[in-house]
Amino acid sequence: MSSGQNLGYAALILLALALIGTGIWRQERSANPGQTAAQNEALTASLVENASIQPTIESRLGSVVLAGGVYDWKSADASGKVGLFGDYLAFGDLTGGGQTDAAAVIYETNGGHGAYYSVIALKNENGKAVFAGTAYLGEDVQIKSLSIENGDIAVDYLTQRKDDFIVKPTLEVKEKYKLTAYGLELQ
Repeated sequence: MSSGQNLGYAALILLALALIGTGIWRQERSANPGQTAAQNEALTASLVENASIQPTIESRLGSVVLAGGVYDWKSADASGKVGLFGDYLAFGDLTGGGQTDAAAVIYETNGGHGAYYSVIALKNENGKAVFAGTAYLGEDVQIKSLSIENGDIAVDYLTQRKDDFIVKPTLEVKEKYKLTAYGLELQ
């Protein structure tokens, strides 16, 4: 091998290192083969707090976009809020696609005395929280826990027995919901 060939190889190696260093020549790395880095981005609390969701009780509102976890609304005859309830957020794979999806408890008020609670599912679509379904839990229920277990949303809460005061529920309910093409279905 001549010194000219050695210089040619050295120049190619330096060029390749320069391209790699600047990011021009880089292989996209992915935890899931065939997916881009954006598709692998996990949902975060911040993404959920600013997601577009569909209220359960106030469905006339259509889709609403949360700002910091809350959406305030007014109409000619009422006003209220839709928002994330406390720290009841859970993260895990709801679709079997290897993505980190999310579940949350939301509350809705409409100027009346109570609050209405639902559990919602948010799919991870290219790193964005996309509303996928909702299930109504009840009025003035007390949430005890929310988790994602084996692809299902598990929620534990207290609701009213026949003789309970509305604000003092005592009946413990444990439910699991599966995200399907039709939304959340009780298991």
